[in-house]
Amino acid sequence: MENAIIPSVLYHYTRLENLQNIIRTGDKGVELVFWLTHFRQLNDAAEGATLDKTIADLIPEWGINPIPDMYVLSLCGSKENLPLWKEYANDAKGIAIALDSNIILNNTADLKKEIVKCEYGETENLNAIRQSIKDLDLYIESDEGKARIANMFNYERFPELLNYPHNRWILKMGEIKRFFKPLLAFKAPCYYYEDEYRLTVDGFYAERIKYHVKGDRLIEYREYHIDIKALKGIYLGSNNTEDTAEYIRRFIRNFELKQDVMVNRVDLPYRTY
Repeated sequence: MENAIIPSVLYHYTRLENLQNIIRTGDKGVELVFWLTHFRQLNDAAEGATLDKTIADLIPEWGINPIPDMYVLSLCGSKENLPLWKEYANDAKGIAIALDSNIILNNTADLKKEIVKCEYGETENLNAIRQSIKDLDLYIESDEGKARIANMFNYERFPELLNYPHNRWILKMGEIKRFFKPLLAFKAPCYYYEDEYRLTVDGFYAERIKYHVKGDRLIEYREYHIDIKALKGIYLGSNNTEDTAEYIRRFIRNFELKQDVMVNRVDLPYRTY
């Protein structure tokens, strides 16, 4: 998972009416603002199942501790994904927002974030993650692991902690957490067509947690702010008109951005009936 190549440009599919809420002027000037959904409330009813099962099977001592809150923005590696145009972009009347993945990752507002490529079903990477978790006890007993523990507890200053019985457990619990985001990127095989990449952020900032109603569900989300420089383009679905594209160009020009932003329709063979 760590070696997966993240494309330099990723696309977020959404409805046209969301554009004015995504590109907006705030206290720090023009910025991109996305709603990141709590991972338990994404469309896939089995979301997080691989994460839950892996931790329960391999780390029974995790016990009743809840998996930490994480919030997800779904991205795609292509602007020509027909199922996504239909499902998330209002039957190709919506848009796909092109984003520079490197600028997103260099956003210093949140350090606990990753972009990971989703995988579908049982894969070699999933087996490798499981093996790494199994090997945690060996790591903790290694010279490197013991050095980590000594550094964490500063034995030179606090020698009374040298034989503290929970030292190894505390290190192991900390190490487990680094597997949560990669495990969250595994989905059921039926979703393979989405070609999904996930921006996943830890839920540290409670004051920025919000809620909205979607159908008959109350959805928890987090506003996530990204430098406007990450905006590379706005692509309209096939069922939009060139007139709509022109007014989006006018909308973008009003912000007087320093970078060029491509605004074009995606010419796909999309049936409207």
